[in-house]
Amino acid sequence: MILVLLGALGAGGYYAWMQYLRPEARVCRKLESLCGSAVSKEPDECTRSIADLRARIGENGQQRMDSCMSEAQSCSAGMGCMAGAGLTGLGGAVEDFFKGLGKSVGK
Repeated sequence: MILVLLGALGAGGYYAWMQYLRPEARVCRKLESLCGSAVSKEPDECTRSIADLRARIGENGQQRMDSCMSEAQSCSAGMGCMAGAGLTGLGGAVEDFFKGLGKSVGK
């Protein structure tokens, strides 16, 4: 009986983490509350996109995006937060590109 109860608590905790507590899920819920359900056609599409973005922007960019999203009061502001985070990720990619280019040209 105790094992069943522990298993149910563990499953409930995992579900809560995946659906509500993960940073990606929080961002998607905030966007949906600001912009409506048109944010994503598939429920998991938004969380996958945010997870990919978070992987590219690094810890500092993630903190800025989370802070911006928590303060957003309109759909436009939320989308602006996402665009800014995307540009942060793009900036890192462009920087990496030029580092690689410089290394290959210099050899």
